[in-house]
Amino acid sequence: MNRKFTHNKPKHEKDVIITIKRLGINGEGIGYYKKKIIFIPGALPDEVVVAKIVKSYPHYIQGELVRIKEKSPDRVDFPEGVDPEIGGLELVHLSYDKQLEFKKNNMLESLRKYHPRNYNKYKVKNTIAAPDPWHYRNKAQYQIEKDHGQLKLGLFAPNSHRLIDLPKMPTQSEDTQKTERKIKVLIEKLHVPVANYRRHLPGIKNCILYKSPSPRYTSPSR
Repeated sequence: MNRKFTHNKPKHEKDVIITIKRLGINGEGIGYYKKKIIFIPGALPDEVVVAKIVKSYPHYIQGELVRIKEKSPDRVDFPEGVDPEIGGLELVHLSYDKQLEFKKNNMLESLRKYHPRNYNKYKVKNTIAAPDPWHYRNKAQYQIEKDHGQLKLGLFAPNSHRLIDLPKMPTQSEDTQKTERKIKVLIEKLHVPVANYRRHLPGIKNCILYKSPSPRYTSPSR
């Protein structure tokens, strides 16, 4: 007999106060509520937060950050001009040096979990910092759609079908961002058909851009 797994939707659950103990592998804050682990995206270790219980499972709870009562000294401002609901920026509110520390700890946790041969003899060095923590991605893949006549070129909000237009994305190369904005203008100017899944209309669905890496050296003139 097949049993369908279901979760319990909390009814009339009040907001709860949680102290964040550590970060999960996906960057979400982890605390405990009624002896059950609770995951709260956007929360940082040592913060005291007010959270809403979204879903309750047999072994864990999915929470949503409502507000921060006690802020971590490692919290930094979210980049200006960027929708905070966009995916791919799960730890942008954490200082860069702590992000590097988090990546090293993730590696150590993975070794302890999967314990490959002689893993306890491995020497895991500190994560090497990038020359610039922003604008490092040389590939951009944006979705395209028209919403009530308005053209959007960007990414979907996590776990949704809501497309967020992205005139600015701090992890993308500045050149790819400028190019995708020009492409958006051309689509509108030339009336290029845009696909519509709900109405089953054909057209373009996405825009993919690559930026070639800069050459490491230049050949001497001949």
